[in-house]
Amino acid sequence: MQVLDSSGTLRNLGQMTDVDSSLILIHSSETKKGCYRYVGSASPPATPTDWIVVKGSVSMTLRIKRIVLGGIATTAGSMPVVLIKRSTGPTGGTPVTVVAGEHDNNDATATAAVTRYTANPASLGTLISNVGQGRLWLPLATGQPFPLVWEFATRQDKALILRGASDYLCVNLGGAAVPAGGVIDFELEIEEDNS
Repeated sequence: MQVLDSSGTLRNLGQMTDVDSSLILIHSSETKKGCYRYVGSASPPATPTDWIVVKGSVSMTLRIKRIVLGGIATTAGSMPVVLIKRSTGPTGGTPVTVVAGEHDNNDATATAAVTRYTANPASLGTLISNVGQGRLWLPLATGQPFPLVWEFATRQDKALILRGASDYLCVNLGGAAVPAGGVIDFELEIEEDNS
């Protein structure tokens, strides 16, 4: 979208579309959606599989916009990470609820169900597809951090979308051994709307 600024110069505003009658930008339409962060820091099971699971919502469409993993270990090392979409969720194991942090106090209560596992699920659920692959490096506490980051919907591309309660996104650590003393930090950014 292009608008004239107060000096009469034509300015490119990309995909932002909300302007008032004098062509002054109000805000991005994205801010009208509820946006939430799920964050934490924990030691996963010794050989983790689906470690973090996002379950789709019955009432809202979830857009996963950002996933960041990082951490440290007492013995530096790496492990594989795969983002997996599933049509059924994991069962068994020991899930712990990750509480949503709202970007705006006026946003409705989050409807996504996000869990992390302290003991691996017994069954992982039905695979739809792998949608991300990387390797997480866990340095010593005194070392340089190397976060693993997936950014979705930042270059006018589509976010990872979960529609309905039978849509899951799983952060899977491949059953690889966690480096000794490994603690992983995580952050997920999820938007919700009723589209």
